[in-house]
Amino acid sequence: MHTPHHQEALTTDLAHELAEFSLGLSRALRQDHAPSSALSMMEVSVLFSVYEHPGTTTAELARQHRMAPQSMRPWVVELLNKELIDRTPDEHDRRAHRLSVTELGRASLAKEKERHMAKLTSNIDQHFKTADQQRFLEVVRELKVLLRAD
Repeated sequence: MHTPHHQEALTTDLAHELAEFSLGLSRALRQDHAPSSALSMMEVSVLFSVYEHPGTTTAELARQHRMAPQSMRPWVVELLNKELIDRTPDEHDRRAHRLSVTELGRASLAKEKERHMAKLTSNIDQHFKTADQQRFLEVVRELKVLLRAD
């Protein structure tokens, strides 16, 4: 039987390990970023945010990335110049513009995802047996509930 203190310590350890793993995976994917890639990691991050939240504004992107709007603006301008995103005036606030991903932007995101998936798939195949892969898949699917938690 687990005591409340033991359960609390276990939950804290699990949260710590998940956070460390998440940061490590993010770091590994950033380090794997091909120098010859047409997009920087920040551009990919901003592009993906616009893809996930069509109609977002530069100010909203800045909040998502925990930066000042004036710091986000150059990234948005770069993606606009590369024709990876479009902007349209907000119907209610003419000072604001709503952002959306273009077809070229979607293709660029697909290429980045394909590259990351190839790297992860290769690493998984090299390091884990099929039975372990099945077990991890089940656990990861269960852990996705944390992404939906408020």
